[in-house]
Amino acid sequence: MSWITGVGLTSFGRHEGKSSLDLMALAATAALGDAGLTRRSVDGLVSRHGSDVVGCAQPSERSARRIVQPIPSVLASDATPRCASMASADRQMICDATLVCGYATTMPHIMLATLFAEHFGVQPRYAHAVQAGGATGFALIMLAHLVVAGGAADHVLVAAGENRLSGQTRDMTLQTLAQAGHARYEVPLGATVPAYYGLVASRYMHEFSTTERDLAELAVLMRRHAGSHPGAQLRAALTVDDVLASPPVALPLKRMDCCPISDGAAAFIISREPLSAHSLRIIGTAQRHSHQHVSAAADLVSRHRSDVVGCAQPSERSARRIACQYRAYWQAMQRRDALRWPARTDR
Repeated sequence: MSWITGVGLTSFGRHEGKSSLDLMALAATAALGDAGLTRRSVDGLVSRHGSDVVGCAQPSERSARRIVQPIPSVLASDATPRCASMASADRQMICDATLVCGYATTMPHIMLATLFAEHFGVQPRYAHAVQAGGATGFALIMLAHLVVAGGAADHVLVAAGENRLSGQTRDMTLQTLAQAGHARYEVPLGATVPAYYGLVASRYMHEFSTTERDLAELAVLMRRHAGSHPGAQLRAALTVDDVLASPPVALPLKRMDCCPISDGAAAFIISREPLSAHSLRIIGTAQRHSHQHVSAAADLVSRHRSDVVGCAQPSERSARRIACQYRAYWQAMQRRDALRWPARTDR
């Protein structure tokens, strides 16, 4: 069992002069404050097992709120302490931390977790860096949950972020992301990440008779959610027609179908016990990996239909759409449609 006890976010957009480590430190400081695990409130306190402590186990009433606003600038001065310069009680608290860390394309260090620990002023008993592409955020939470549930830690600091907007040129970003493709069969052809997703989207549209207007509805929904958050990079209202009229990037995907390049960071505290009324219990986590590259996929849309298609609690409309997609798939399977991609023969 584990609980999300603290959350910290920076705003997302452009943060001139802030490195990936700086942004992660801001988010981590805010997450510690949200959980009530501040450096100044742990005088003499140790954890239940005598180790793996990020902060005190009893938060103040003031820290019971969740942080949903951009990080105040006042936190910047306290974002990157050094163990050697800290008071003994603070040093004992923060240097017994447990840390998991996401990757950053602007800082491809082979030991990013320990690099961030040094930058943030912690000497963790356990540190781990995770690279799982767009799934890294959840993979970090899952790892922290397993570490806590397995009894190896009482509190785990999870941090991820980067300055991709201000720290990379457009060409550098394209070149870096393109390396996600297969080194022999995809990268030499010059494909970019949007091109790979464009292939997937095209196949999905073919299988389920989905239109570009249907895809545009997702961009509109995401922008609506962003509009309600003060730290979002793009908050202006968006319509389906706006999406369809935006320049093509990798058909059928257009500019407004694609996520923006951002600077920003997020951090969580995962704990063995709840620290406030706002703590959220993690009741289960899971992963599944079928393939890494588009060229290695046996079937991009038709295989493993028991996989999750959308959110855990779909609306009635989306539930009907998913049901229709399942039905269309099984009908196609029964007909052995000649247009269906051939099955892999080397497995």
